[in-house]
Amino acid sequence: MIWRLCLLLLAVLSLSVWPQFYLLLGFSALLAVVVLWDGVQQQHLRRWAKHPKKTAFPDASGRWGSVLAAIQKAFRQQQHDMRQLADELYRVKSVLSALPESVVFLDVEDRIVWANQTAEKLLQIKTPTDVGTPIAWQVRDPGFIAWLGRRDAARYKQEISVGSNFKTLEHLRSLAVEGQTGASVLLTRDISEAVKLDQMRRDFVANVSHELRTPLTVVCANVETLQNLTLNKSEQDLLLATTARQGTVMTRILEDLLMLSRVDSGQVQDEEWVGLSEFLTDMRLAAEALSQGRHELLVEDTGRIALFVNRNDLYMMVNNLVNNAVHYTEAGTRIVMGAVRHKDACIVYVNDNGAGIAPEHLPRLTERFYRVDKARTRLRQDAAGTGLGLAIVKNSAQRYQASLEIKSTLGKGAEFRLVFPLERVKTLPAVIKP
Repeated sequence: MIWRLCLLLLAVLSLSVWPQFYLLLGFSALLAVVVLWDGVQQQHLRRWAKHPKKTAFPDASGRWGSVLAAIQKAFRQQQHDMRQLADELYRVKSVLSALPESVVFLDVEDRIVWANQTAEKLLQIKTPTDVGTPIAWQVRDPGFIAWLGRRDAARYKQEISVGSNFKTLEHLRSLAVEGQTGASVLLTRDISEAVKLDQMRRDFVANVSHELRTPLTVVCANVETLQNLTLNKSEQDLLLATTARQGTVMTRILEDLLMLSRVDSGQVQDEEWVGLSEFLTDMRLAAEALSQGRHELLVEDTGRIALFVNRNDLYMMVNNLVNNAVHYTEAGTRIVMGAVRHKDACIVYVNDNGAGIAPEHLPRLTERFYRVDKARTRLRQDAAGTGLGLAIVKNSAQRYQASLEIKSTLGKGAEFRLVFPLERVKTLPAVIKP
């Protein structure tokens, strides 16, 4: 810009000193116009460069036109590349947000750069408030913080399972993936349910082993006695009878385990409309044979309610509830069966006015092998249960979108209810007798 002004000044001086060079007047004027035009174009270009989104791109022809065209082409290509990058980033973030695992981008100092929606829920990260804060502020576990502080290869090759300080979950498992610039990606998932299932598996194996160990011990002891000792006929008969009872116990356990396995498979076959009035009447007759007159068995009027279920499954569920009522209540107890339809569900119930169940036992009644012999007196030692009945009922009910509800008050009895959705309920037409 300075050298252009110098040329203009030199041209003006030449005209004042040497009038004979009037021919240079036109050249000087033209040079002045060029300088002014360049200044105007530079000013437009500066204004556009400061606010490229709010200011229109300068328009010119000639040598400035080619320069501005090249700048505009490069700018448009840059905008196109940025839009492509933004679209790609949006797609990546969309995929990461849809993952069931928590994904958190960390900088070289393990501060939060970005987190997906799962991380916001799982680790309770609030964006953008928590962006820039250390991830250790979210997972305050000494083991996690020590693992996070490691900068060796073990940090990126070893998963860590830690306890959770959140009320909504109990266990977390994290894995760090190293980036090229020293940053990292923290992958975390909730393993609370997996830990519970693993614990249930171990408890189940231990319970099965315990349940089978007792009768097997008796059988082995009786066989050894018969082999090594000389017994009279009555003593032999006693040992054989005891062995037979323990064999029956093991058979019941295995049958219930097979039933539970079938129920857990989730397969439902041969569903039909089962009228509850006739069905519960048949259940009462079977219960009377089991009770042998020791209980008062009643069926309340169910109207014409019918359920769309597998008849054998419904029999298995209700039979378990009725058998429990017979086995675990004293003589003279009143046992009532029935069904009632509400606005949102149909309830099949079995009530009794026996001794009841203590409140601390109610949440665990449907656990496998759980028994409450102290709460409900067992009246028939030959009808010992396996502790799997209510677990079978609960799991079987879930196959029909139903649930098992248990209510009890000590000294007043217990109520077991199968709650079915209305989609499986209808009212049968009335039968006109001739």
